Amino acid sequence: MKINKNKSIKIIILLIALSLLISCADRDSDPESNEPLSSTGSSVSTEATTEPVSETSTSTESSQTSQDDEIFAPDFTLKDQNGVEHTLSDYLGKKIIINFWATWCGPCRAELPLLQEYYVEQGSNEEDLVLLGVANPSTDALSQEMDEAGLKGFIKENGLEYPTLMDHTGVVFGSYAVSALPTSFFIDTDGSIVGYFPGTLNREIIDYAMGQFK
Repeated sequence: MKINKNKSIKIIILLIALSLLISCADRDSDPESNEPLSSTGSSVSTEATTEPVSETSTSTESSQTSQDDEIFAPDFTLKDQNGVEHTLSDYLGKKIIINFWATWCGPCRAELPLLQEYYVEQGSNEEDLVLLGVANPSTDALSQEMDEAGLKGFIKENGLEYPTLMDHTGVVFGSYAVSALPTSFFIDTDGSIVGYFPGTLNREIIDYAMGQFK
């Protein structure tokens, strides 16, 4: 079943209504604020790929109508904490959760054990679901985030086995218009975004979001 823009907005509103926790603030402003996130990411011209993830289009009228009704996730290629390269479009055919987070964000840290548990429960990215974290390591003295070595140490210390992708330039954060942390996107098997959630995930929210997939 295709999810149109209005349906996507309804999903987002319902997801937010389920949460009793607030997210961390804008990464570049007051940590206590909680700005909403747009569901349409704007592409940024950098080394990272930000083309929409979509299957090969056909010339049929029905296919064109379907694409017009959906919002597709921007594609990207990043390496994880183990140096393994991940391209989002390589996971077409699987359900995907992308979780944007930071080590300095309390609500982000609070949801990490749940994400690790869910990752293992769902087959450690070897079955129908792929879970990806995305972090923004920095060597800038003004940044609140650790550098890549610090992030890797944090990931190891907290027993996180699922891939955390290193977005050094921030281009992927930008292409998904991430302004609050944590923020999670739920992407269907065809690359379309079925919903997103700015805030700390709990099992109820994850279960609800997974029920929106085809």
